[in-house]
Amino acid sequence: MRALNRPLFYRLLSAALLLNLLVGCHRIPPRPEGLIDAQGGDLSVKPVQEFTLSNGLRVLYLVDHTLPLIHGQLYLRGGSLSESPSERGIASVLGDQLREGGITRLSPESLDKLLDSRGASIESGIGAEFGSISFSTLSEDFDEIFGLFSEVIFQPRFDPARLALWKSQSLESIKRRKEEPELIASAVFNRVLYGKGSPLGELLTSKDIRSINVRRLKAFYQKLLRPNGSILVVHGDIAPEKLRASVEQVFGGWQMNPSPLPPLQQSDARARGGVYLVPGRFDQASIFIGHEGPKRLTPDTSSIAVFNRYFGYDAFGSLLFSEVRSKLGLAYSVTGALTSGPTTGQFVVMIGTRKEEAARAIDAAKGVITRVQSELPPVQTVDQVKSSLRRAFPFNYATKGETLSRAAQIDLMGYPKDWDYGFSNRLAAVSPESVFQVGKERVDLTRLITVVVGDLKPEELQTALGVPVKVVRFNEVPEL
Repeated sequence: MRALNRPLFYRLLSAALLLNLLVGCHRIPPRPEGLIDAQGGDLSVKPVQEFTLSNGLRVLYLVDHTLPLIHGQLYLRGGSLSESPSERGIASVLGDQLREGGITRLSPESLDKLLDSRGASIESGIGAEFGSISFSTLSEDFDEIFGLFSEVIFQPRFDPARLALWKSQSLESIKRRKEEPELIASAVFNRVLYGKGSPLGELLTSKDIRSINVRRLKAFYQKLLRPNGSILVVHGDIAPEKLRASVEQVFGGWQMNPSPLPPLQQSDARARGGVYLVPGRFDQASIFIGHEGPKRLTPDTSSIAVFNRYFGYDAFGSLLFSEVRSKLGLAYSVTGALTSGPTTGQFVVMIGTRKEEAARAIDAAKGVITRVQSELPPVQTVDQVKSSLRRAFPFNYATKGETLSRAAQIDLMGYPKDWDYGFSNRLAAVSPESVFQVGKERVDLTRLITVVVGDLKPEELQTALGVPVKVVRFNEVPEL
């Protein structure tokens, strides 16, 4: 079963740091190291093959006869950010149950056994902005598995017993939230930042889980499923003419959906700063510090990527790690970054420390923020970070499957198709001055939200920090 309510920051961080490096386009290199020359110049690539069906379904593919394997993935636009208030949690459950719930002609158990007997797999999931259904099979079993893949897409069973199992496991997971201090800190931070009711800041409740049923799953399924705007990627041991014929046969009759997709939920997060304490019987303190961040595709995207490595993301080499952990010994974990998102992003510093050191760790982190806002980063440091980013760039093309999936995701997230062609030039243009401007313009000390989870007394924390502290209770969700 897939993780329930993974904290928003981690989802944003993984997606945003991927796209801060801005990898992926509709071309791949003959070899990964061929992407950038020794001087960090132009890309050296060859085109991915593609065609589009009359119903709007785009197909990207690469032939690879190295092994007798074929992999594919259908990407659908829309996810949890497309939910209405009455649909809370539907997207993630639908993503799980498309595959887990079996197909019309086969029970979930029968589908599991059939795939296992073929050494094949079919998986599904839906995130914040898009979902996907994937398959992997031996080339000799392609026709059969591709047929099952299409049945998962078009004829899901939504088996009540499997849905009941998911709900039972999810309800149990909700009970254990009070034992997860990092999740609590993330949940309180997001609730304060985005406000009650925002899909960006809410955890699912037991009531939400219990209200989900097959009828509601089918309704959301009908709203999202459409060929126009969807992307199918396939790579492996298959001839182009065979692939095209199979795709035409299976997906050619899929009718376009003329109705627009639900718009992504917006956020006007401009929460005022403050300190929030969630008392709990934890020997260590989990701390989140931050505020809203940039939207996607801002002009300073490359400078933000360099700032993140310099400030706090790349652990051992960052200022946060060097100052808060190595020099002062105030934390066993510390990281921080600006992350971008489709409607808004986040600036977050996360700290794990002994409860006795919570106040000092917070002050130390704020000291690092003050430093990046008052001191120009050294030219040598910026050059080292840029070199590291440049050298890491080719590894984002390690496999054909990753390249195709990245191409689809770049499209789904609204990036220009040729975005990677400007990678080297944009990175080369980053200067100490532009990195300094990121810290000055993107981070505001006066609006920092600070959340502390641990076995602390509010009056002691208030005295140590010299600012008011608001106590927050946490049961299933923050009680602000």
